[in-house]
Amino acid sequence: MSYSAKMIATIPGFILLLVAVVGIPLAGLVFLLLMLYTYLAKIVVAQPVGNWLLQKFNRKTSVYGSVAFGLLTIFIIRAIPVVGPLVGLFIFMLGLGALTLQTLSKLANPRF
Repeated sequence: MSYSAKMIATIPGFILLLVAVVGIPLAGLVFLLLMLYTYLAKIVVAQPVGNWLLQKFNRKTSVYGSVAFGLLTIFIIRAIPVVGPLVGLFIFMLGLGALTLQTLSKLANPRF
């Protein structure tokens, strides 16, 4: 099943979970995780973007500095009227994919 088909199937699956009495707490948990992943997707993409841009300017900084610079850059680019929403969608998809792959790899090989 392709990624877009899975994303499209998420909404009806979420509604089905809400209908079932047992699924209501699970639907709430899934919704909270989706909101958390949506927020974290920007940070996951901002770190390499900020790191790459700071290397272009020959600057050394911490991980927090590169995340902050990457978030600032993403915020500025997303403010552009036509390009901004497309860049925002691309950043969301890229970050969500990276978080999903990371989560799946941790679930497949748990290390305590």
